[in-house]
Amino acid sequence: MGEPTHDLGVIGAGPAGCAAALAAWEQGLSVLLFEPDPRRRSKPCGEGMMPEGIACLGELGLHGVVAQARPLHRLRYCVRGARPLDLELAPPAAAIARSTLQAALDRAVAECEGIQLIAHTARVEPTRTGFCITTSEGMHRVRWVVGADGLAGSGVRRDPVAQRRDPTRYGIRAHFECPSEPDHIEIHLGRHCEVYLTPLPQARINVAILLEQRPLRGGSEEGLRIAFEEHPEATRLLGPPIGPPAARRLTRRSSGPVTPDGVLLVGDAAGGVDPVVGCGVTVALRSGLLAARAVGRLQRGEDSKAVLHDYSRAYARETRGRRRLARGLRWVGSRRPLALSALAAARMVSPLTQRLVRVAAGESRSPRTA
Repeated sequence: MGEPTHDLGVIGAGPAGCAAALAAWEQGLSVLLFEPDPRRRSKPCGEGMMPEGIACLGELGLHGVVAQARPLHRLRYCVRGARPLDLELAPPAAAIARSTLQAALDRAVAECEGIQLIAHTARVEPTRTGFCITTSEGMHRVRWVVGADGLAGSGVRRDPVAQRRDPTRYGIRAHFECPSEPDHIEIHLGRHCEVYLTPLPQARINVAILLEQRPLRGGSEEGLRIAFEEHPEATRLLGPPIGPPAARRLTRRSSGPVTPDGVLLVGDAAGGVDPVVGCGVTVALRSGLLAARAVGRLQRGEDSKAVLHDYSRAYARETRGRRRLARGLRWVGSRRPLALSALAAARMVSPLTQRLVRVAAGESRSPRTA
């Protein structure tokens, strides 16, 4: 098959893949970045970023996009009929439109001579000396692979026995005008859906809706109607809509952060975190940095088994607490009497609210250690 011609192949050029490619390039690695359809990366999301995600952008040198972000100082959890629970964020989170973030990452990649972007669908297979990545234009040989191809996972070979498939949920994203200027992210919890409100720059607000069942009729518009009927208080911040809503399935697939063949998975490709916690982009960026650091260690000749084990543990630390919080929020939110009691208890017990903040925002851990 021949010796590898590049150090790293990254499958997928969303936030996780771009972060991995840029961080690997900073370590002197040659990188092939595969992304067949740039439009696929403009997917619906909450468009909020936790403090650790902002720190990752700084590590990648994307200070300009951070300067454009809108600071958000609180998380506000709401249950119908109860006083909201406000959790202070210090340092603050930020709102960055997905298109703005992706454009900044694309520019950074384009400016790196050591990163070659290949606009073709890729298929990965292990070889004796690394991996072979096949596209319609030919074959590429690399030493290591990072899988950042999201929920679809079409480009990275996985063990179907190890793969887990969670029940499908549906996400809807819509933009509205926002006459006021709230300084917080607002999460409305309920039995059938959650509504996530993120104020954006330029007097706009992002509405992300997470539905337990797909609307039978009317598509995204019907999903909006269902959500606002369950959470009418969420509409108080909304002005006229800006463009049509967008929807996507939210099935979570995972075979763990490392495949049996030694591919490092990042972001949603490794399972991600339920969107109700609002840390998806943060986990994508941090896991991309962690994977790149791990590949750097592999390139320096460190024991592959130890490095991959360390990466798996690091990814688990990034996601374990947040996944538990997401399950808890969904379970409590779907049981209104319990949700009312939980909010009251959280207000009375300061350590509990501080713990919620640490889990949602992410405790400070350096991405430099895999």
